[in-house]
Amino acid sequence: MAKALMLHLQTPLKALLQPWAWAMRMVVYWLLFFLFFRLWFILWLRQAAHDALPWEAFWYALPLDFSAAGYLTAPAVLLAYAAGVFGQKGHRYAERLFEMVYLVLLLLAIAVYGANIFLYEEWYTPINSRAYEHFRIPGAMLSSMSAAFKLGSLVLFLLLGWVWWRLCRSVVGRLPSFTLQKWEQGLNAVLLSGGIVLLMRGGLGRLPVNESSVCYSSETFRNDVATNAGWYFVHSLIETSKAINRYKTYEPEIALQLTKELLPSPPAGKEMPHGWLRRSDTLPPNLVIILLESMTAQVIAELGGMPGVCPNFSRMAQQGILFEHAYGSGYRTDQGVVSVLSGYPALPDHSVVFVPEKAQKLPSLPRALKSAGYSTAFVYGGELTFANMGSWLRHQQVEHIVSVRDFEAKDITQLWGADDQRLFRKSVQLLRTLPQPFFAGLMTLSLHAPFDVPLEQPWQLRSDREKFVRCAHFVDQALGEFFDKVASEPWYANTLFVLVADHGHPLPGRIPMNHWRSRHIPLLLYGPVLAPSWRGKCIGTPATHHDIPATLLRELGIDRRAFRWSRDLFDAQAPAFAYYSNESGLGWLTPLSTGFFDFKTKRWSGSLTPLERAQAEAYLQTLYDDFLAL
Repeated sequence: MAKALMLHLQTPLKALLQPWAWAMRMVVYWLLFFLFFRLWFILWLRQAAHDALPWEAFWYALPLDFSAAGYLTAPAVLLAYAAGVFGQKGHRYAERLFEMVYLVLLLLAIAVYGANIFLYEEWYTPINSRAYEHFRIPGAMLSSMSAAFKLGSLVLFLLLGWVWWRLCRSVVGRLPSFTLQKWEQGLNAVLLSGGIVLLMRGGLGRLPVNESSVCYSSETFRNDVATNAGWYFVHSLIETSKAINRYKTYEPEIALQLTKELLPSPPAGKEMPHGWLRRSDTLPPNLVIILLESMTAQVIAELGGMPGVCPNFSRMAQQGILFEHAYGSGYRTDQGVVSVLSGYPALPDHSVVFVPEKAQKLPSLPRALKSAGYSTAFVYGGELTFANMGSWLRHQQVEHIVSVRDFEAKDITQLWGADDQRLFRKSVQLLRTLPQPFFAGLMTLSLHAPFDVPLEQPWQLRSDREKFVRCAHFVDQALGEFFDKVASEPWYANTLFVLVADHGHPLPGRIPMNHWRSRHIPLLLYGPVLAPSWRGKCIGTPATHHDIPATLLRELGIDRRAFRWSRDLFDAQAPAFAYYSNESGLGWLTPLSTGFFDFKTKRWSGSLTPLERAQAEAYLQTLYDDFLAL
């Protein structure tokens, strides 16, 4: 009798527990998936850890891992209950749908978590919406990869897909059929669904789980290891798709007032030049801006960097005007180009060039100079379809555009295109043909991973650090050859050269991208048109990319009022500060202090005063409002 009663009770109990057991197996499967990719992340990027490898991150990662597992499990549970409602025939269809949906989800997850590892190696930030912007132009992205890398990635992708699908069939099993024929089964479904929702939300707390839930260290890399890449990527896509300001701290009027105090409007009418540029009464000076890929201050001796790496730059610095405290506001080439040419600061989570309807509304040096009678050109040894740069340059009235497609096959010596020696040779040929006065932008590419410049000596290749330094030396050699050649050109005597990096780099010192030292870049004004009394001067004012247009246009006698985010760096009355940002946070520098605001922890680090912190937050808030309104 008792045994029969026990069997009678066990049957419905087993039926009630079956959905929970199956859902738990699905959660465990995804937790194992996250564990595998986090282990790969740590081992592949182990050099980014300052001391011991962050094994503790596996524990701190659990809140976001459980949340991501909940989101990935929810569709399967809904399918299982749907199969129970529609009977045996419905179950067969649901099972096929389950296999299709979860195979696609699995392959997408492998792509995202795998890409996170390789993108972090380049960007030093978890995969985010900015990566999606690049994925939307797959042709340009794929053209930057070697055939071996593409083939290896495809083989690895398929292998991981096969292994993890087999594990899914083994650990999770086939789709069960959850019946809802009795009230207790219906209640069980509600409870299980509620449990999944709690898993997704991160518990019963007042606020749902977010990135800050896994931030446990003052070291960015450790927090990034603990961040679930898939959860972060999807969250980033959702947040950046909203037309709202995620960086709002103050009432708009207060933020705008604080920002206006930092960026006073230039006076109407003609401004008096500072006198650092010699100007002819008959012919305005030519302007050549050389954007140096990844040329960090860490390899420039005059900026506290390694001696002997860039001797030609050092030689020119003795005859030019060197800004000792210049910083890249972004960390990507597309951000740097827009900042330098349009005077628009880099945004933390967007690249304005990817939004054509907004990018076309920006002012630019090429457009302003063309209106003043200049001819305009831009030369790059790589592919300008990457990051939508070619289209943007044409909208900014650049008349002559040279890209990798204009080089002969024998000149494509690097993965990214023509090396910098060949770039400068091509540039000399083009500059000879331009009517004066002219503006030209020359953008290098040799100082970029995989650091494959055609130079054998003097540095060996045992590490990325040595490869980076060797490439920087190669770029400097190419610069020296370029200036040796153009010195005899008839237009040279009437030309101002601006040498500036498109962004900084963690290498060679492996400095985190949140730190101001990784954003420290060279900015040099050089050429025969510099007034002799100014040559060899060093300017200590904090400077950024987007200050270049206003600085140049005032001295050229051209209206600069359209460049509202750009400051004249020679104006002693203007507030002195520098701004930079990325997905992780906001950096701010003044002549006396530095600080960084972490978006995840909502905390400031550094030595900024309360007023300076308020100014920095207001500046970003107003900048983002301006971006949304473009």
